[in-house]
Order: sequence, then structure tokens, then C-alpha cells
Amino acid sequence: MISPSFFTTRHSILFTLVCTFMVLCGCGGKNGFVGGGQGNSVFLKSITMTPVNPTITLAVSPQPPATKQFIVIGQYNVGNPKDITDQMTWISADSKVATLDTKGVATATGSGRIIITSQIFEPATQKTLQATTVLSIVPQLTSIVVSPTAAQIAKETAQQFTATGSYNDGTQADITALVGWNSSQPAATVSSSPGTQGRALGVSPGPTKITAALGSRVSSAASLTVTNANLVTLALPPANPTVPLANSQQFVATGTFDDGTKQDISVTAAWISSSPAIARVTSTGLVTGLGLGNADITASMGAANDTSTATVDASSISKVSVVPVDKIADNTSSQMRAVAIFKDGSSLDATSTPGITWSSSDASVATIVASSGLASATGPGSATISAKLGSQSGSATLKVSDATIQSLAVAPNQATIAPGTTQNVIAYATFVDNAGQFQQDISRVAAWSSDNTGVATLSFANGLQER
Repeated sequence: MISPSFFTTRHSILFTLVCTFMVLCGCGGKNGFVGGGQGNSVFLKSITMTPVNPTITLAVSPQPPATKQFIVIGQYNVGNPKDITDQMTWISADSKVATLDTKGVATATGSGRIIITSQIFEPATQKTLQATTVLSIVPQLTSIVVSPTAAQIAKETAQQFTATGSYNDGTQADITALVGWNSSQPAATVSSSPGTQGRALGVSPGPTKITAALGSRVSSAASLTVTNANLVTLALPPANPTVPLANSQQFVATGTFDDGTKQDISVTAAWISSSPAIARVTSTGLVTGLGLGNADITASMGAANDTSTATVDASSISKVSVVPVDKIADNTSSQMRAVAIFKDGSSLDATSTPGITWSSSDASVATIVASSGLASATGPGSATISAKLGSQSGSATLKVSDATIQSLAVAPNQATIAPGTTQNVIAYATFVDNAGQFQQDISRVAAWSSDNTGVATLSFANGLQER
């Protein structure tokens, strides 16, 4: 027999459940916990993907492929962050570099850098949330080859070796500057220093082995034999070459030795240019044209030497432009500027390049120094200022105003310098004419003085300097 208290208890529980359900349903409005809409639901606010910009190493068969797990953490409007990696849509920008599965695992299929994207659509906000990162997959170095595989040089001369790396993605690269170099015998040294990596220098007659190493990879050995031959003559072919302005050309010094052998001795010869302003030469024989004209390039080693005349021409120039100057006051000066535009699209400030010629169409208005482009105002009016470099020329109009100086300022107005050092000082004048005011640097024509020459003196050299 069931007691009446059982029914009373059961009805109380049922009443409580019904009331709870009604309360929850009632909360399904704007601020409730049950129901639809952004205002009454739990929704995703932001996502974060890790790792950020990772790098993995490419592996090829029979090794298992390299993988990287990406994780996405979602931040909701309520509650704690949650791992939502499995809910994301994963996108690889290039499947030839890496593929992605639905779990956020990237599998390397090649070398390179790709963008990894994860996306998810949030219905409550009608927004797509997205996170991106960059995955770098680097190939493994599988072998190093040193070339040439065999060489012979005379003592006190050099041989350049190069190292080529082969990688497991099928590519090759010049890694001469990345490897460590070694000579097995004292017959020669080989450099690992920046700029000269792989350069072997013959020290004494005898054989040696040259190797290159990077990490645990070591190349097969190249053979180098150093002879006791002596240099007899030196030649610089071809004779009298032409070097276009702003271009470089490698001169090669070929030595003939008393054993009948010939050898490129460019890196061990001494180089000099008779006119560095026209043609500059490096310690290894690279000649660069800096101005129009001729320069004698001489290579020497011991008693042997040869000279070749380099002619620098303007064949590389497509256009010359003169930078316009608005106007200057009478009895002042202005440094004009010329820019040379080359056929490859590059440019150079050619204002005082050797070979340039400046001219003025009216000397009663402005004169100009033919080699430097310094214009001096001689009277009110307009003059055409031209610059010619090779067969190309450009021009600009220079206006000279009969203006009156209104004020003068020196900059900087205060400076602290150490004894024996210099400070540039510039004089700016404000002029006024019928068109209004204008300012001009008049440092070149200003009269300068120091009120205490025991502390500082003044001199003018392409910009005033206070000493």
C-alpha cells in the first residue's frame, strides 16, 4: 500500500520541474539563456591559431612525411575558451607545398612558404571568423659538390672553389658563402671569411685536398696542386675595352709561368687606375665607369705588369634631366642638379660627373660653372640652364629676381661640438619681390665671421663648416 506522502512528494517534484521550465522559457527573450538570436545565445567572438609562422623540414620517401598540427582556440561571449580545431574549415594556399586535413594537420609535399587559413561561420552573428599564418617548409641538404674537382696553381696565386648543395626537393643552390672550407695540407690555405669564401691561396709546392662542410654534411674532396712555377709575363685581354657609364666590367689578368702554364691571377694581382674619377678598379680587377673619358688600368704581380686603357662612354644613358629651380635673387648663386636616366631604368645624380657640360643661354642673367653646375645670378630675367652628358642633354629655366633681402637666419642657431670636429652651418635668406616672399640658401655668397676665432673658425667647402 502506497502512503499519501508519496503522492505529495511526487506532485511537489513535478511542480518544481514545471516551474523551472517556465522560468527558462520566460528567459528565452532578449536576456534569456534559451532561444535564438545573438542577444540570448552563446556565440563565438574570436579565434586564435597556433603555432604562429612555424617552420618544418621536408622529408621524402622512405622517411614519413613531415607534418605540423595547427590548433584553433575559440573565445565565446560567455564561458571559457574552447578548442574548436575540428570544427574549422582548413585551407592551404598551395597543395604542392603542403596539404591540410580536417583536423588541422599540415603535411609537407614540397618546399616553400604558404599561407595556412582556418575559417568558421558563426550563425548567431552571421560572420565568418578567420585566422591565418605562414608555414615554411625547408628542404634538407643531401650532398655538397666542390668544383673544380681538380686544379693546379703556382705558389702565391689563388684558385676559386665553389660549393653546390643538392636538396631533397630536387633543387640545387650555390652555398659557397654558407659552408666552412678546409685544406688538408699546408700547401694551400682556403678562406671561409666573408667575401672570399672558397678562395684557395698557394703557399708552398705540394698537393692538398679541399673540402666544404655544412652541418654534418661534408663534400667529397677536390684536388689542388701547388707548383713551384714562377710568373714570367702578365696580360690584360682584351686591349682597350669600353665600359659604359655606371656599368662594371671584370678585367682578367692572365699570367704566363716558366713551366709554360697560364693562369688567371686577377685576385692576387695588384690593380690601379690612372684616373679613379673616370674608372674605378677593385682589388680583384672589377672596373666601374664613373665619368666619361679614358683611364689606364694596370695590373701587376712582382715584376710582371700590363696596362689596358678603359674608355668610359655614355652609351648606357637614355636621358638627362635638369632639376628645376623656382627662382633666385640677383647676386646670389644656386647649385643646379642633373640626373642621368639609364636604359635599364636606374638613375644617377650626374651633377658633377666627369664629362658633363653645363651652359647658360644668357650670361647677362646667369652664368654657370661648366663642370659643376653652380649658377650665379648676374641680372634679372630668365635663362635656360642646360646639362649635356654624352649625346644626351636636358634643360630647365632659371629665373633671377631683382628681390630685396628681408631677413637672414643661420641654422642651426645653437650647436655643441667637440674640439677638432666640424658642424655644417647654413644661411637662409628671406627675399621679397613683386610676387611676394621666397626663401633661398645663400651660404655660398654670404660673408661669414666668428666672434671668437679661438673657439671656432669658419670655412666654406660645398657647405659651410664651423670648426
